[in-house]
Amino acid sequence: MQDQRLCKGCNKVKPTVNFRKNKGCSDGITHQCKDCHYVSQRNGELKRNFGISYAEYLVMLDAQQNKCAICANDASEFDKAFAVDHCHTTGKVRGLLCWHCNTSIGKFKDDIGLLQRAIEYLRVYKDDE
Repeated sequence: MQDQRLCKGCNKVKPTVNFRKNKGCSDGITHQCKDCHYVSQRNGELKRNFGISYAEYLVMLDAQQNKCAICANDASEFDKAFAVDHCHTTGKVRGLLCWHCNTSIGKFKDDIGLLQRAIEYLRVYKDDE
């Protein structure tokens, strides 16, 4: 029978394989399961960087039907969690984007005119394929 312990995050008894090792703890295992630890870490990161909680992130993801706000690919198609897209001037959160879309608009420096010129460029050379 597998060893089990109570997670202090979700208050559920889970197999010890669901907990991370930690030499600082008396029994060498953390007090939160891996899932609760992830949520705690992600919540802190989102609060610090964007002023939103992990719960708010999940509400946004649900509102976007688990899809990138630009390319509409499903989150399950990516290894990484969606990025929180935000205005670098105001800090206002706009939506959740896959890594490709987030870095692409970042490379265009959120410049609508530059993006429109890129679209026109692609239109001109569309028939060359």
